Amino acid sequence: MVARETVTLSVEGREVQVEVVRQPRHLGGSQAYWRCPKCEALRSHLYVAGNELACRCCHKLDYRSRHVLHPALTRAAKLRRALNAPAGILAPLPARPRNVWPVVKASVARPIVNT
Repeated sequence: MVARETVTLSVEGREVQVEVVRQPRHLGGSQAYWRCPKCEALRSHLYVAGNELACRCCHKLDYRSRHVLHPALTRAAKLRRALNAPAGILAPLPARPRNVWPVVKASVARPIVNT
């Protein structure tokens, strides 16, 4: 059995009536969904954009994560900026400065003696 009720919401000073549909779950209880005022689809979230209340599809909203680069490429670009290297993954890296780690080099270069 599906339960329906209507809720009146105030969006930017005007009232909008939105239907709430409760559907039974297979393990007991019920799940409430909003009915989108524009497309009449059942949605778990509605959004206000341009003084209208509607779902993501009607507002043509997208997820930011679909448009960001792969984390490895983002990290590589950040390291290149720290090294003052030219942008681009295939651009050559600058030469390494001399005497960066003299202490580390000395400890690694110690001779190993077998007795």
